[in-house]
Amino acid sequence: MEYGLVIGVSLGVCAAIAALFLLLSWLWSPSKLQLSGRHILIGGGSQGIGLELGKLLVAEGGSVSVVARNKDTLAKAKAEIEKHVLADKTASVKVVTISGDLTSWESAQTAVREACAAQGKPITLLICAVGLGTSGTLEDMDMKTIEGLMRTNWLAPVHLVKAALPSLKEGPRPAHIALFSSQAAQMGVYGYAAYSSAKCALKGLAEVLEFELAPYGIRLSLCFPPDTATPGFDVEELTKPELTRIISEGQYQAFAPDAVARTVLCGIKRGEFQIPVGFDGWLLKNLNAASLPQPYLGQLVVESLLAGLLRIVVQFYKGDWHRTIRKWHQQKKKQG
Repeated sequence: MEYGLVIGVSLGVCAAIAALFLLLSWLWSPSKLQLSGRHILIGGGSQGIGLELGKLLVAEGGSVSVVARNKDTLAKAKAEIEKHVLADKTASVKVVTISGDLTSWESAQTAVREACAAQGKPITLLICAVGLGTSGTLEDMDMKTIEGLMRTNWLAPVHLVKAALPSLKEGPRPAHIALFSSQAAQMGVYGYAAYSSAKCALKGLAEVLEFELAPYGIRLSLCFPPDTATPGFDVEELTKPELTRIISEGQYQAFAPDAVARTVLCGIKRGEFQIPVGFDGWLLKNLNAASLPQPYLGQLVVESLLAGLLRIVVQFYKGDWHRTIRKWHQQKKKQG
């Protein structure tokens, strides 16, 4: 009898704890971002992941403004995006394209002004998908290339966010900013000295902006896409160092841009701060959590429990890469 009572009380306590955890998780969770009827501006949305996001966003009833440099590519992107506007939304959904160089502060300001004027409404969601991937060892890369990577991958998003902030503050709450970093910012990879540096700078920017923008009801997401089969990735492959290619190919195949876009959009709508893609991305997200914001209680618990284990696991990854690098250099020395 007493044994049965103990079991009953124990189960009751467990159920109460579980119910309390679920309640706290629900109370802690951010509200879902509404996109229908809202203005979304995508920097770098004429191809790749940005283009795929544009297609998904208009299908949800959002009006999309795309900023990129090449007018011909923009025209093709507009036609592709408009195909995904639902029949009953054609009157309310507008797709606007603006040619501009976001590495220029003046051009970024002009692009934001033109987008808001054309759409007739402030920005609710800003997506900074602009970026350039060029690999090479620090010693081998020329300074012009390194500086260009910093301008495109860090300064361009800074320009766009700064230019869009007044508009983001005007619109409905919550508003949202999504910055595109990279898995190369979560863990260094041979040959990405300049690229990883630029993407790590975005991570630092996101951490600070999360504090600065919270009082205005503007949320922020930091997206960490893996290698993705985009036109930019195809160009990067042409000049990728042999060792970088060996290490990358040993991990996984490049993801499809539409699959990455779906994962990213889901994370944005949920108000996630870190948005990973794939299993490796999930591991790196938990490994890099540390002091980063976590809007979901359940995920906070998981990150805390996995931190120590993943710290050990990642050393095996790094050890394997070091062995690959040593073996490659030994072979080159014998050949040469």
